[in-house]
Amino acid sequence: MCVEYGTIPCILLFMFSKNLIILASCQALILCSMSMSGLIASLVGFDLAPIESLSTLPISAIILGNALNVFGAVWVLKKLGRKYGSIIGASMTFLAAVFSIVSLYNQSFTFFCLSQLLLGLSLSFVHQYRFAAAECVHPTQVPKAISFLLIGSIFAAFLGPQIGVSMKNLLPFAPYAGGYLITGALSFTAGCILLFFKPVEFKNSDISGNVRSLSKILKQKTTRIAIIGGTIGYSVMTFIMTATPISMHKFSGYPLSSTKLVIQCHIIAMFLPSLVTGSLIQRLGPMVIFWVGIACYIGCALVGLFPTSFHVYLIELILLGLAWNFVFISATSLLTSSYAVSERFKIQALNDMIIFSGQFIAAFLAGFLINRLSWAQLNIGMGTFILSTSILLITLSYKKRDLHKT
Repeated sequence: MCVEYGTIPCILLFMFSKNLIILASCQALILCSMSMSGLIASLVGFDLAPIESLSTLPISAIILGNALNVFGAVWVLKKLGRKYGSIIGASMTFLAAVFSIVSLYNQSFTFFCLSQLLLGLSLSFVHQYRFAAAECVHPTQVPKAISFLLIGSIFAAFLGPQIGVSMKNLLPFAPYAGGYLITGALSFTAGCILLFFKPVEFKNSDISGNVRSLSKILKQKTTRIAIIGGTIGYSVMTFIMTATPISMHKFSGYPLSSTKLVIQCHIIAMFLPSLVTGSLIQRLGPMVIFWVGIACYIGCALVGLFPTSFHVYLIELILLGLAWNFVFISATSLLTSSYAVSERFKIQALNDMIIFSGQFIAAFLAGFLINRLSWAQLNIGMGTFILSTSILLITLSYKKRDLHKT
């Protein structure tokens, strides 16, 4: 499906676009690796790490790899096109699964962290799917296209953690290795499906048009809010989600099945609202939905102040997922409205590098702080961070409006 900016959308509704179906399917299959690691990697780290404060280093390695490879992934996508660049990303996810199995067989914490780093490098390609989806539709349909893409990730929310638990003893030589065997096969399948992806073609005048400097693009309020908001959303979500398995399973003594259920519900809450988020953004505007998401983050922190029980963890992680969905889709919608086609790769790369660098810091801090602070104290810190950054965003929102490209 080929859509040019400024033209009438194709007759077919975008949700029936073959490209969008392919992207949503492949994102769901590959993100099974990420959703499983969200539950398993910190537990493996807790068992293998030489000191407890390094227990979340495997998850931090995933996020670090994602942040480090943002510009590399964008360069590959620009040179080879979204189709073959994405296939390379899927192949890297498959290799990460293979290396994870080898590291678990050898009980090597260092090698396991390196395998998760490779997983992060591969996920930087997956995170570009949302921009590929935005290119497949008319600009007015971008929020719905991004929402449609995220709906496919509900599959990963169910399947990823379930694979990690049910396949824990599939390979007798190492716990949890069986899960990586299955997710590796899913990644290989995604790479095969991507062979049917048809890249969007743009006019030469769009691609070779005037390209503004990054500093000029970043002067736009829209761009700044989108990047700061996306960074807040991902960092806070990662901080709490990374700490939850350790807090629940290791410190509070809940069985792995209960921990898995909380993580599953969290990931479902991240993606299920996508059924309506795009329509809400079209009707109410991205900033309204963005602030609804920020309010959900504050509610999440307040719930975390109650004594730790299964229902406290469950409600907090569901609110956390809802908050991420509203903030992430709104921020992405704002960002796509702030640049021209010829500028898309460099601003997308900068946006993701900043977001995932913040996410890495959050994941690493989670492992350090979960062994030193109570669950309530962690949530107090999170709430303080959200309120502080909200003040900054409010200040930006009341500056002179520049929600259109200049």
